[in-house]
Amino acid sequence: MASSQLYTSDFRNGSVVFYGSTTTSSKETPQAKRSQLTNAVEIKFNTDSTLNHPICHKLIYDFHAIFTKAQSVARMEGGRLRLEDVLILNRRYRLAIRNAVDLIQAEDENHTTREFIETLCAADTLWSLFEAIYMKPQGRSIVVDLLEWARESFEFATELLNTVLNTATSTGTAYDRHELYWNAIIAQVLVGDFTAAYNLLTGNSRFEKDVMMQRMAKIFRSLKIDMLHDKNNLDDFVGIQKHVRELLSSGQFKNSNDLAFICSILIGDKTAFKQIFEGLSQNWYELLPAYILFCHPGADMGHVLQISKNLYNLLVIGKQPVKLDETIFTVLSLDYLKAIQLICNTPSSLWFAAHLTDMIYKINNDNVTGEDVDIRATLLLDYAKTLFTVPQLWEIAVGYVLESGLENAMELLDTQVAELPIDNVKIANRLLHICQKYDLVRAHLDITKAMTLKFERESEWSEALCWAIRNETTELVTQVAHKVLLHARPESISQMAMFEQLADKFLLSPALIFLHKYYQFNQLTKRGYLQQAAQTLCDLIELGLAPPEFHTVLFENMAKILNASNEGDDLNSLIDRATICDLMRRLTLFETQEMVRTQGIPENQILERTKLNSQITVLRRILIQSLANRALAKTT
Repeated sequence: MASSQLYTSDFRNGSVVFYGSTTTSSKETPQAKRSQLTNAVEIKFNTDSTLNHPICHKLIYDFHAIFTKAQSVARMEGGRLRLEDVLILNRRYRLAIRNAVDLIQAEDENHTTREFIETLCAADTLWSLFEAIYMKPQGRSIVVDLLEWARESFEFATELLNTVLNTATSTGTAYDRHELYWNAIIAQVLVGDFTAAYNLLTGNSRFEKDVMMQRMAKIFRSLKIDMLHDKNNLDDFVGIQKHVRELLSSGQFKNSNDLAFICSILIGDKTAFKQIFEGLSQNWYELLPAYILFCHPGADMGHVLQISKNLYNLLVIGKQPVKLDETIFTVLSLDYLKAIQLICNTPSSLWFAAHLTDMIYKINNDNVTGEDVDIRATLLLDYAKTLFTVPQLWEIAVGYVLESGLENAMELLDTQVAELPIDNVKIANRLLHICQKYDLVRAHLDITKAMTLKFERESEWSEALCWAIRNETTELVTQVAHKVLLHARPESISQMAMFEQLADKFLLSPALIFLHKYYQFNQLTKRGYLQQAAQTLCDLIELGLAPPEFHTVLFENMAKILNASNEGDDLNSLIDRATICDLMRRLTLFETQEMVRTQGIPENQILERTKLNSQITVLRRILIQSLANRALAKTT
């Protein structure tokens, strides 16, 4: 079957496969699949499942890098971006979206990833439409801008062109030997690329002998889309259409259904557009630029919305517009705030809306209103909150809060970081790094307190103390130190190596000083430095900071070092007389203070009283023995 017969007969029956049939290609290209996936998509954002997807993370990081660059460039330009910078950044944003689509398509497809792909494709389409409407130089034709939108967003024309050219190159055959040859020419016409259409047509093996093809080639050569930028050239374009209409009505193309059909497109025959829509299953908006070009070549922005609705009603019969359709209509109405609102009404559209709004804001910085500023700030903050729900994305979320432009951005960031869930030390340290970098006082206090309480509950006393010290508030350090004295085993305190390198500036409370000294006492005892240990013990008793329950521990320690001193063979192991007397005075003073403290309290309610009295009695005997030993040692 000849290619023209394939195109004409199949097209009339509404069954042309625009991207290549299964007989010609066993593998669809990513670009072709992207175009198919935007078919009536409803901007579905599947957040809970996709936000944790590695490819989604890559997209978020890519967008953040571009966003950061945009803010940097804008600061150098007084808060706005030049048009050329906007267009470059837009390309980078859209390239990141397309790369994400290609990466996801390379994986095994499932329902979730398919919806994510649909979302990305819709975002790509809308971003480029916003660019065509809001981010082009003044004095241009909206007709031409929409054609450029079609070329960049709907890759069917490029795909078909490359398919035909690559096959011809690899097989050494003429272009028209490919079954999609006429599809490729029509695709170029639909996006206004008449140069490519001309090259395909003149590459036909019958071109030199076919007068009708030569006639059509001249028409292609005469069509210059850029001429529409100047309204004075409109008559020339309309004149070419009139010439095509005359050729068609006079039967100049009666022997070529393919060329006749192309003529019907060029003169804006609505029936031709219906046949393309029905036969190729294109999205209606993919035909909008061509429809405006050939049916309303002199249209300005004020006409485009109504023209688009007319096209929708012509092509889409019996169906209500889906959300993507409604968003496109709103963009074309020049109400970009409402369009952004429509996008945001779908779950997790913030990644798209926030960055797009930032670009529109920066290119229109001279004319922004309070509402523009508010919506940009709101979107950036909401997007940051979304990122804060994923621990891997916390760091980049910070940038969006700070770039919101709000006077209380630091306060908002401090609050947000302080409220993040903390599961382990690694996460806490990551958050504290953020706190240190941006001087987030409240978050620092809340995080260190949360970690302190966590380790308190787990009876990890050394860790609890470390985090309390990092909190740097005397109240918390005192609270933890007292709990350590009450609940930690003495041997645990003696093993708290954190005290080895604890500088004096971190001894934030008397209770912590007491613990530090008690640790030093244990280290001296272990090393056999009984004299220094006894002096440190005197200091501990003098501080008077130990809870009543801990005094039994101190007195047990006193008994141990005194006995060790008394039983030692070396005279140097004996504790000196002054220290022994000091211990006796401290013991007597403590006993007096205890009597005052417990006066009026029934003895059966003082749990430690009996044990303390017994310890004091024993200690007095040991202290007297120590004095006697010291006196004997002096006389010998």
